[in-house]
Parts: sequence; structure tokens; C-alpha cells
Amino acid sequence: MIGYALHRDPVWRERANFIVNAPIEESSTIHTEQLWTRRDPATQLHEICCIPFLIYDLALGDMVAVSAVEDGSYVLDRVIAASGHLTFRIYFGQTEPRLQADVMTDLAKAPIRMERFSENVVALDIEQKDSPQRLADYLAQAQDEGKLVYETGRTL
Repeated sequence: MIGYALHRDPVWRERANFIVNAPIEESSTIHTEQLWTRRDPATQLHEICCIPFLIYDLALGDMVAVSAVEDGSYVLDRVIAASGHLTFRIYFGQTEPRLQADVMTDLAKAPIRMERFSENVVALDIEQKDSPQRLADYLAQAQDEGKLVYETGRTL
């Protein structure tokens, strides 16, 4: 049975009209992330309407091409146009709930969007124009203090 990473509350839910599957290469329990998209019937391209939890080199607002597969579903093919958004992910692990709440309160003050994957994993979105380095610096400091572990969504 295939394990899916589902977006229960995508940040651009009101824009979305389609679900696209994205295979996950390096996970043992979750094989596919289901991404909410807005399909443009004129171009057949899809705009990503959620913050990717597990897929790298993909961000909110990116325009992507998809392919139909035999079972009738659609899979992510490639990014056609980047949106100018960046993805960060944080993992709280065994961090005390009080410290998690402090971090989430701090993040709520930043010009970002957030989606929670689980109690311990949160995906963050920030536009390049909104000082992503400041966010990265905050996350690095919080990581140094043992509050979380973070990563960017980019491998390139």
C-alpha cells in the first residue's frame, strides 16, 4: 500500500481545482505527496497551491507540467516557471510544547505562510522579496538553541 503525504489545509485552497501526485524518492514510508494545484485549461499548466512538505525544488505558486498515468491520476512532471517563493521545513522532534508555541508565535509575526504536516513538522513559505535570509537566520538560531531542525526546500 502506498503512503501519501496529504495537505489537509493548503494555503491557497480557494484557488485549487486539481490534485497532482508527486513521487517521493527518498522516503521509506511515504511514497507520494498529493499536491493541490490550479489547472489552467488554456495552457494545461498547473500552479502549486500548497507548500510542499517533502518534495524538493518546488514551491508555492510554481507553474508545473503534469502527466496523466494509466490509473487516471496525474503526476508532477517538471517545473516550468518558478514563482519566486522559497520553502523551508521545520521539525520539532522532542521539543517541549511551550518552546514549539514560542517558535510558532515568532513565525506568525513574519511575512510567511505555514502548513502543518504533523504535530512536529511544519512547512513554511516566503517570497524572495520578503527577506528569506532573515527567516533562515531565525531558524538557524532556533536550531542552534535546540528548539528545532530546519531545512530549505532547495537542492540546487
